[in-house]
Amino acid sequence: MTITFKEFKNNVKANAKVFLGTFRFDVADDRYGREVSVVRFGNKEQYNCWKASAFFSLPLADSYKMDVYTDYDTGWSYTHYVKEESEVDFNSKRFYIVAPAFAKDVEKAYNRVNDAKRCCINTQVLAGVSESCATWMRRSDYLKGKNKVELLSGYIFVDACEKDEQKRDKVVRRTIGFAEKAFAKFLTKEAFPNENEYLAHVEWEDKKKAEYKQACARTKKAAEKKRVRDTDYVNSHTFDETGKPVVSGAIDFITRNINTGEHVMYRTYSVGKENSLTCEEKKDYNGYSRRFQFPMINRDFHLTVKNGYSIRIVGGLITFYRGEYKREGMACEWVEQGRAIADIVTKKGYLVRGEHIEAKTLKEAKRINAEKRKQQAIALLKSRAKRARKAEDEKRRLEELEEYMFTFEDSLNAGNCHPGTQHFKDMVEMEVGHEVNEISLADLRKYGKKFNLSYYTERVINYVMNRK
Repeated sequence: MTITFKEFKNNVKANAKVFLGTFRFDVADDRYGREVSVVRFGNKEQYNCWKASAFFSLPLADSYKMDVYTDYDTGWSYTHYVKEESEVDFNSKRFYIVAPAFAKDVEKAYNRVNDAKRCCINTQVLAGVSESCATWMRRSDYLKGKNKVELLSGYIFVDACEKDEQKRDKVVRRTIGFAEKAFAKFLTKEAFPNENEYLAHVEWEDKKKAEYKQACARTKKAAEKKRVRDTDYVNSHTFDETGKPVVSGAIDFITRNINTGEHVMYRTYSVGKENSLTCEEKKDYNGYSRRFQFPMINRDFHLTVKNGYSIRIVGGLITFYRGEYKREGMACEWVEQGRAIADIVTKKGYLVRGEHIEAKTLKEAKRINAEKRKQQAIALLKSRAKRARKAEDEKRRLEELEEYMFTFEDSLNAGNCHPGTQHFKDMVEMEVGHEVNEISLADLRKYGKKFNLSYYTERVINYVMNRK
């Protein structure tokens, strides 16, 4: 409720507690009311309220309006709430004044009442010294704490005014004397030969600060432009396994294809000098309650893409490639993640028909892939021949296969690449919560379908089936 300063002085008891502050939020709490951020003052800000009598002597006009509240609630942890719609109870023992500009209003009132333009001591001190000395006093804050008046204990201090000309001049001369001695000592200490040299140095220093400020502004503006360009580039060069552009956001899509853990703070990306996905871990010892014996781990993920490169998910791995996507063979880089979340590395090699191969040349990678495909073709022909000759035998072997436990080596022997097999193994272990060294036929097909890797899991099944 809004009341005048006169109503406050005439009706509030002198020993009532007065809290000064501002509203913290625009919306009030349904139960407690609107939260007030209370001003704290004194040594190490140890106090938060005054007696009402401290306000009565303030030089505010009687017509000065204040928002005052007496219907309050302290809530949890002594948080202050007030109910705005309630009337002011002048018999209350506690008052809340919500006035963001209260200190400035008091200072303006004091200066108006005391004719600060003519009677302010510090103003006349600055006017009574040389330009160089006045500049030094302003830059060094020499007058801080000098010739001050305390209007509200521990909180509002203003430059003192003195209407008596003789008293004012006496204080002004005394302050000028000390200031000129301090300034002379400063010039000697800093090796300035005269005051003009000091002014020239100040001018140079201000010029450098202005240039630095402008440079920072330009850098910030350039960084924002780069961020926008990088965002557009990465989002427009990210594709799913089918080659379709990702519309949900590149970083969100990519982090869904690795194990990010919990407490992911930031996920950022940029166009840089290398292709990489990095994870930075930070320990937060205040993240959990004290009963936990370990800190919370916060993680930041950053994706960097080289200019000219695109991103595609191939075999469950984040793959970087340059130019057009060529299934028959092309140089590429891919991301591998170890058992630890932050254990992320980027490897270089070649991508041949969906297989990531670490090789020295594309020719060698194609040869390795061809050998594996030849083995697959032979196995496939044998499988077809056996199925044609012995349908019943195939049924029997399939029943036997349901009891078989597939291993890591089976996947490699079937032609799947080592990074892709390791990635599938890590995903299954993350799903079941323990180490998995072998897996049944039903689970192999189940997780192959769940992780969109059925093509590779069926390759393993066909290999084992044909081997028997």
